[in-house]
Amino acid sequence: MRGKYTLYSDNGDGLAAAVDVRLPTGREDDLLGAGKPAVRFAGIGSIDRGVVAAHINAGVSLGGLATELNYSAAVEVAATPRATIISEVLGRTIDSPGHIIQVPTVNPTIVGVQTLRLAPDTSMLNIMTLVPGFKWNLSTTWVLAANVSIPLTTGGLTAPFTPFVGLDYSLGH
Repeated sequence: MRGKYTLYSDNGDGLAAAVDVRLPTGREDDLLGAGKPAVRFAGIGSIDRGVVAAHINAGVSLGGLATELNYSAAVEVAATPRATIISEVLGRTIDSPGHIIQVPTVNPTIVGVQTLRLAPDTSMLNIMTLVPGFKWNLSTTWVLAANVSIPLTTGGLTAPFTPFVGLDYSLGH
């Protein structure tokens, strides 16, 4: 369930507030869904100055499996009437263990031998990602989008980069 309320809008500039409610669907025993409801409150802002636009989002999620602070900032430039270059920074701080550490412990069966066990640490997980990309209007109904996600931090499960290419079709003009 999602709600959005526009607080201010003028010539591409705007402020808005949003609320997302996530209900406990799925089967927690099968690791499908969190098993707990969650709500996210967010503020959204945009500034449009001709060929350049800037956007910011900030929000907090409560409930579910962890408390989360999330934010993003993006800049887009209309390079041509049909092509847009975009760069975005995404961030999340999650109040949940997100790092795995090695813990030395005595081997229970071999006297005098230590082994390493993997365990979660107790620090919060901080994730930042840079996402540069572009959109190209191929026609009045088709848009080609491409970007690459580049992690700026090492927390959580990360890949060196994740490419994305998409082709969007619009039913209306």
